[in-house]
Amino acid sequence: MRPKTRRRNVFSATAAALLIGGICSGTTGCSYIRAIRYRSRIRAGLLTPRRHGRARLEIPGNIPILHLYGTPHEMGTQYGTILKEPLQALDAYTRALLPSRTLQRYVTFAQGHERVLPPTMREELRAISKASGMSYTHLVAMNVLPGLRCSTLAAWGKASKDGSLVMGRNNDYFSFGLSDRISMVVVYHTPKRVPLAAVTFLGMVGAFTGVNAEGVAFGNMLIVNARADRVVHDGLPIQVAMRLAAHQSKTADEMVRLLRARKMMKPMNVMAADAKEALVVELGLTRSHVRRHEGGVLAASNYFRTPELRAHPDACKRYLALTEAAKKHYGAVDVEAMKKALYAARLRGINLQAVVFEPAAMKMHLSINRVPASAGPYTTLDINKLIAAK
Repeated sequence: MRPKTRRRNVFSATAAALLIGGICSGTTGCSYIRAIRYRSRIRAGLLTPRRHGRARLEIPGNIPILHLYGTPHEMGTQYGTILKEPLQALDAYTRALLPSRTLQRYVTFAQGHERVLPPTMREELRAISKASGMSYTHLVAMNVLPGLRCSTLAAWGKASKDGSLVMGRNNDYFSFGLSDRISMVVVYHTPKRVPLAAVTFLGMVGAFTGVNAEGVAFGNMLIVNARADRVVHDGLPIQVAMRLAAHQSKTADEMVRLLRARKMMKPMNVMAADAKEALVVELGLTRSHVRRHEGGVLAASNYFRTPELRAHPDACKRYLALTEAAKKHYGAVDVEAMKKALYAARLRGINLQAVVFEPAAMKMHLSINRVPASAGPYTTLDINKLIAAK
């Protein structure tokens, strides 16, 4: 059963006062009132339509959708110009929220890992920084640090209602008080690469979740039971690797092969799906494994299931919730059943994004900027129209 009411934001006024006051007192001199003002500016900036040449921010169904065109430099300039106000507010909010020593650790980490980003992505980030006035180093830190505790489920063939593939994706992450105002969709209209619609967060140029013009949908999950678990200093952040692969892939299998050829910063699971099949690639630090369906059902969360890659067996209740939902609705899994499965597998308090993909129909059902996102309501987006928009 879905709740009749829910909290729209896990960042209550009391929690905010205690958190910000406790963290910032004596270090940054920030105040609760200032932090609230920054939060308000972020929300207002993401919900105000703007244009810069062909590029634009649209808000259909309260979903911020940013359309970008051209070269990495051009797209970065468009991004930074259109989202200048919320980016500056996000930068100020981060400085207010984090103790100076913590912020410096993030900056140091970013400076050490900037070199692993592809030149085109560094160019894009520099253009965003120049156009918006947001610190380039802080932008880099945002794009190399995050890890998400997420889950995915796909059903097709005998498992789904009409045989077509349906993929669900929960994005669970600590939002530091920004759960209801930082998610967005960025559509990359790239003439020489496969265009992509990424479900992402303000300031991030990678793609944790998305679907490209070929109908290849994807999402990642940070691993907590890897046999080898460390930061690989010359490895790519997963969101960067997935965006690069999505711009080159025509099938789920092709995307998986591209990801397996990359060195990753951390162990990861990735589900990739197209109209015909879904795959989960378990990306260890030195080896990887591809998991395929069991009777048209495939699920994944934050655990490796391959014995050679894991330090201990999978004990994930969210994985069990997904597989139980698929079993309950076996032969009748559709978009509505997938939404129920995502709600059953949500992480309480940090379920920031929920997406259901229909690759064959080229549709994406999206719930963001609410907690739990999997409780809906969902906005349905036509992927063909989204990517073909001029």
